[in-house]
Amino acid sequence: MNKIALLTAPGILLSQAAAAVCPLCTAAVAIGLEGARRMGVDDMILGVWAGAFAMAVIFLIAKKMYKWGVENAIWYALLPVGVFGFLIFLQSISSVNFGENLLFGMIDKFYTGVVSGAITLYAAEKWNMKLRQKNGGKSYFKFQKVLLPLGALLLISGIFAAVVYL
Repeated sequence: MNKIALLTAPGILLSQAAAAVCPLCTAAVAIGLEGARRMGVDDMILGVWAGAFAMAVIFLIAKKMYKWGVENAIWYALLPVGVFGFLIFLQSISSVNFGENLLFGMIDKFYTGVVSGAITLYAAEKWNMKLRQKNGGKSYFKFQKVLLPLGALLLISGIFAAVVYL
């Protein structure tokens, strides 16, 4: 458990409180990434889900920080830097060679996907919160908290798949 705490310590410093993503869903995405890579899924699509995973981790750590009473905004601002920095560090020491696949000969597919996935999950979570706020704190439909982000990520993955595979 201490090793996990040490690995997430940089991330604890950088997130925004309020949004939270299911820890089980976050773990499922992490496990699915390696399986998808081994099945030959393109780096751009893997990047979408890796970025969403990183953003989910940021949300989860921010929620913990909020519960612990962390009020200094600097810690929340540093959280994304720590989490994405850790993602880049892991990529640099792994045997997976991201960055070798380029889109249109000049754009790194993996990091384009990471940024797109993180932005997509963030926007979907904000959209979910706005919808709940409008409806008095309740969802408009069952599993809204899961289906909005999942639908948005599937949409962006589909768009990238069309770009890459067609």
